[in-house]
Amino acid sequence: MKSSPLLLLATLLPTWFAGALAAREFTDGKGRKIEAEIVAVNGGDVTIRRADGKDYTLAVSLFSDVDQAFIRAWKPGGEPAGAAAVVDEDVKPGASLRLEFPELPKDRKGETAACNLRLPTDYDPAKPCGLVVWLAGGEGGNQPSSGFVPGGAFVLAGLPYPKGANNPGQANMVGEYDQVWAFHRAMIERIHEKIPNLKKEWSVISGFSNGGHSIDGMLRVRDKEGSLADFFGAFVIADGGGGYASADGNYPSLEGKFAYVCWGETSPNAANSEGVAKDFKSRRAGTVASEMAQTGHQFADFEQAKVKEWLQAVVKPAWGMP
Repeated sequence: MKSSPLLLLATLLPTWFAGALAAREFTDGKGRKIEAEIVAVNGGDVTIRRADGKDYTLAVSLFSDVDQAFIRAWKPGGEPAGAAAVVDEDVKPGASLRLEFPELPKDRKGETAACNLRLPTDYDPAKPCGLVVWLAGGEGGNQPSSGFVPGGAFVLAGLPYPKGANNPGQANMVGEYDQVWAFHRAMIERIHEKIPNLKKEWSVISGFSNGGHSIDGMLRVRDKEGSLADFFGAFVIADGGGGYASADGNYPSLEGKFAYVCWGETSPNAANSEGVAKDFKSRRAGTVASEMAQTGHQFADFEQAKVKEWLQAVVKPAWGMP
């Protein structure tokens, strides 16, 4: 029998129950909670069972966004298909999030280390999605960038640089990439904890100028926790990187991964960036090397459009990403 949903939910939610093996804490749109297990899902309705064995059928729409996604992903006869992707209440379609890291060094601007995230408007915690990390030029920042990102299930993130990680030969250039990697790895791991349905192989790390230097430098660092290449399936470097011996033996194999390296025709970093493209190719990454005609040190809008098309037409199909 289907009960009056609003009255029934108001009656059930103030009470806590325990003991059911498959019980889960559900929350309604007003934040009230109940422990129950799912018995059946039929269209827009869900039947839940309390610990006392009583069943109730309710409209799925009465529950929180996260619980609604969990209910939609539920399969009879075992653990729900989306169980591993259940996320915090603030992780919802179109959300903007800020993660702070007071335990890490300050950023290059002297502020508390933090990264900002932006979720797609059709985000679904029961479905896999990719991460696009942006590393800005100059002193950096922590805002995402989306001009080169195609449509699809991508979470965008902006990561800063740690204070003091400088190139000794050029004060305004990021250096000491073991420090940069430790700083960024902590942030990337926290992002994966916050959004557990991210797929590393569907993820992109991108950067301009110092961002490109950082990606190239971090790829040559491996510690006991792993390497940058373990977290990403594609790399976008715009007018950055280089200055290393290509045969240094530290660059990991990038077979099966993708890279897009571009540089300005008149940029002072052109030769270094071109060398980075050769490094990616030598490590067996599927690489695009592109010179931006009549362009200096920048990530031109027309080149961002080309990167977007490359990700959409080449990379996403190779990943099997919708």
